[in-house]
Amino acid sequence: MTIERYTEKNCTQNTALFGNTSGNNFPVGTLNDPNSLRFCDESGRMPFRPEFKLAGNMPLWKGFEVSTTWQNDPEFQKYVNWTLNANSVYPVDCVGCPAGARIFPAAGQPGALTNASLFIPVVAPGTRFYDRLNQLDLGIKRTFKFREKFRAQAQLDVFNVTNSHTVLVENQTLGTTANTSIKAFKGGGPGGQPTQILQARLLRLAVQFHF
Repeated sequence: MTIERYTEKNCTQNTALFGNTSGNNFPVGTLNDPNSLRFCDESGRMPFRPEFKLAGNMPLWKGFEVSTTWQNDPEFQKYVNWTLNANSVYPVDCVGCPAGARIFPAAGQPGALTNASLFIPVVAPGTRFYDRLNQLDLGIKRTFKFREKFRAQAQLDVFNVTNSHTVLVENQTLGTTANTSIKAFKGGGPGGQPTQILQARLLRLAVQFHF
C-alpha cells in the first residue's frame, strides 16, 4: 500500500496574450487574464489517496503454477475547462444575462479581437476525481520436460477478470458554446463523455520452448 498526493502551484500570470490578430493591432503585454490565476494554487485542496497492489505465484503439482495480480489504483484528478470565443453566446435559460446574445458583444466590431478566446478552468482542484481503477489478473501455466535440456511451457492469462470498465479519460472541455452542460461538471455531478475506458477482459495463450 502506498499513500501519496500531488499538488501544484502555478500562479504565473500570462501578460502576453495577443498581438496582431486578424489585422487588429493590439499591444502585446497590456492585458492580464485573471483566468490564469483561477485555482492556480492546489495547496491544501488535494487529499491523500492510497494505492493497493498485490501479486504472487504458487507452484502446484505436475508442473502447474498459478499466479495473480490485483491492483486498486487511486482515481485521477479531473480538470474541466471552458473555452469561449467570439462566437460564444449565452444559453437560452441563462438567468440575469441576455439569453442568446454574444458573450463578447464587441466581437466583429472595428478594432476587436475577432478570433480571441478565453480559457477558463471550471472545477476547483480536489473536488472531482475519476473512479478508482480496480483490476484483477489471473494466470496458470504448466511446464513439460522432454529431455534434460528440452522443455516447453504452456500458459493461459486472463486480464481484467471482473471485466471492469473504469473510465480512464473523458472529455474535459466544454467547448466554445455556452450551454447548460456546464452544470453537469460542477460538484460531484456526472462528468463529460468518456473517451477511454479500461480494456475489457482479455485472454492470452502462450507457448514457450526452451532448448
